[in-house]
Amino acid sequence: MKINQNISLKSTVVILCFLMARYSNFLFALAIGVKKWESLDQIISYSLILAFGLLIGLFLAAFLTGKFSYEPLGLKLNSMYELIYGFLFTIPMLLGFLFIFRCIYIIDLNAYFKYLVIAGFGEEFLFRGLLFGLLFKYCNWGFIPACIVSGLFFGAGHLYQASDIYTGLNVFLFTFFANLAFAFFYHVWGSLWMIISLHGFIDLIWALFPLTSNDKSNTNVNFFYFSAFIFALIVTIVKFNNQDKGLFTSKLWVNREIS
Repeated sequence: MKINQNISLKSTVVILCFLMARYSNFLFALAIGVKKWESLDQIISYSLILAFGLLIGLFLAAFLTGKFSYEPLGLKLNSMYELIYGFLFTIPMLLGFLFIFRCIYIIDLNAYFKYLVIAGFGEEFLFRGLLFGLLFKYCNWGFIPACIVSGLFFGAGHLYQASDIYTGLNVFLFTFFANLAFAFFYHVWGSLWMIISLHGFIDLIWALFPLTSNDKSNTNVNFFYFSAFIFALIVTIVKFNNQDKGLFTSKLWVNREIS
């Protein structure tokens, strides 16, 4: 009974801390005033949100492990070289888009910050490192339940991209299953750096080209877009040895091996 209560407490704290970090923009708006918050430069407001999330993550890691460290959140310093892999996986997408469009947009510093830091680093840290990772590794949750919870939040968080119910459903389902792929990458690679880079460069490359609504349903465009995921998946499966597969299948619904 005490073990179950302990797991429930940890899970509740993780989810509540995630919600605080995820919706910290409302906390900042309340603290300094809505008009002042909305008037801030985008880089400043995003930086404050990211810093607040990192601070919450640090204290949450200490609560679960007894140590102030970002390693339980997937940010291992000795794995930062994996950023290179994430970029390499997006090269077919970049070359394919260059072949199709023959030109790129010149975007400002805010855009690079938005896609590489906020989308790439921020979203992976928040949804995979903090929510999925801590529930899976420290709260006894299995891979599938932890993925479902993080996927629901990740999918809902991208509904702003939709203009109607049909588009909204497509956006939600795509991001929900993208969350599943990113969670699998995180489990196999053991850190967030590869998927931070993969996520960030996919979003950045998409923004660099003059895509229209018609292009988004173009077979060639989608082929090169998904090539980054496919390339990453192939390498990840090769990296996933037989011993890892056996351990992974035993943790699909409940992870009894607490880190």
